[in-house]
Amino acid sequence: MISKSTRLIDVFFIDFDFFIAFCSVSILLFFSILMKYHYPFSVYGFTFTSTLGTYNLFRTYKSFQTFYTEWRTVRFFVVILSFAFSGLFFLFLPLEVQVFYCVVGFLTMLYKFNIFGLVSLRSVPYLKLPLIAVIWVLTGSIYLLLNFSHYNDLNQMNDVHRISGLLLMELFFFIAITIPFDVFGMIEDDMKTVPKRLGVQKSLLISKILLVLYVITSLFIFKRIEFLIASILLAGITFSIVHWSPKFQNKNLKFYLIDGTIILQTILFYLFLRG
Repeated sequence: MISKSTRLIDVFFIDFDFFIAFCSVSILLFFSILMKYHYPFSVYGFTFTSTLGTYNLFRTYKSFQTFYTEWRTVRFFVVILSFAFSGLFFLFLPLEVQVFYCVVGFLTMLYKFNIFGLVSLRSVPYLKLPLIAVIWVLTGSIYLLLNFSHYNDLNQMNDVHRISGLLLMELFFFIAITIPFDVFGMIEDDMKTVPKRLGVQKSLLISKILLVLYVITSLFIFKRIEFLIASILLAGITFSIVHWSPKFQNKNLKFYLIDGTIILQTILFYLFLRG
């Protein structure tokens, strides 16, 4: 009974990518907490549903043609409903935000599919790591960046310096947690990736160095002891997960632990900075 229940949970959260969709919302909450900026509900709704639709689309379908020919599946309806709701939330976003989300969405789709005769970005050697990291960072920050003029506290917080540092921190963090996934996919992935070039141990070393840079950046940008403690705790836990990741045998456990650091980041900073 427990095994069956666990499998159902894994199907919902991992196989149908609801877990990673919650992670995308967690990024918004992270930026909201650190910059004391409240995102409208439409941004949360759009981010959750578009992430859910995109990951389900990428997981199964090799092209748009196979998507339409394989419509008698649960995943097909998950994709359709996710993008339908994301389109609805999209209508409530400001025009400039819509434009930037369209650009990010186009780059995301171009990573997987050949669009308008353009070569898939997957064919560009070693582009996977920075591209995924940039898209995830932009997911959490686009609305904030485009609403600079409406953010009254920015002048008091040395706005450009702080936000630039925060973006750099998140870039380090997302590259660090993406490298272990490249290690997992070395056999079946046909892309030229960092682990294939440098090997497992050197790649994981880069991941660990990036986590150290994450802490160092937080020290120089946010001069608060609470912030430093939260970043050290997150980096330490993530460092341990990255170090032991090659030994993980359960595929779902890999996703829970590594992607779960995104949610853990939000929880830790909320707990330490809520006062």
